[in-house]
Amino acid sequence: MEEKVIEERVGITEVNYRRLYKACLALCGKEEEDVGERLDVEFSAYEQLLEKFQLEISMNQREISHYEAEKTAHEEQMQELMNQTDDLKAKVQEASKIRRQKEECNDLVFDMTRTKRVTTTDEEGNEIQIVAQLNSSREEDEELISNLEAEIEELRQLKEQYLVQWQERKQGFEEMMQAIEAYRSSVLGANEEPRPIEQEQDEEMVMEDADVTATTGATPAGPAADLAEDNVTQAAAASASGEDEMDTTT
Repeated sequence: MEEKVIEERVGITEVNYRRLYKACLALCGKEEEDVGERLDVEFSAYEQLLEKFQLEISMNQREISHYEAEKTAHEEQMQELMNQTDDLKAKVQEASKIRRQKEECNDLVFDMTRTKRVTTTDEEGNEIQIVAQLNSSREEDEELISNLEAEIEELRQLKEQYLVQWQERKQGFEEMMQAIEAYRSSVLGANEEPRPIEQEQDEEMVMEDADVTATTGATPAGPAADLAEDNVTQAAAASASGEDEMDTTT
């Protein structure tokens, strides 16, 4: 319907023009009395037709301007929508990136906070299984750290006390050993010379002869017997001198 109206407005009607053309041809062919009136009527009708054409042209121009303005507005709106679409696409991409980062962070936090078993060794080298609870809050962690620091300080003080006690006991043990050595030196004689290897061998021979005597009942003869007698004499003298020193000490 709209196309038909536009076609009627744009189309050119040639009825009045043909009528004027026929009137002019008739004037050229024969003379009539009312030719002037007929020409006036035809020209007036033709002028009306031209005015109608001019009016339609002006209306068409206004409509064209209106449509062009609407076209420009629609193009601007379309461009704005395209810009908004691009912005939304960029925001969607950024949101997707942030979401992936959050998922990665969530996975990392889950791996960090889940219960884990840790194997460690004590001072003796024995393996110990420790269940690490990593899903505690910051306040709980700070409290645990403060408690551990207090325990470490207590253990350090206890270690220092043990070191002091150990030094005291070591010093007491050394003093006791010195007293024992002094007593032993006073009893056995501080200037006792070490016996040579030959004397030790002679003593071994004496011990063997003593074993033979105990077994057979016979008294061995020779240097071994003399050496045995000398050793017995020296032992008796040392025992006597030791008893004298003990009596003197008491």
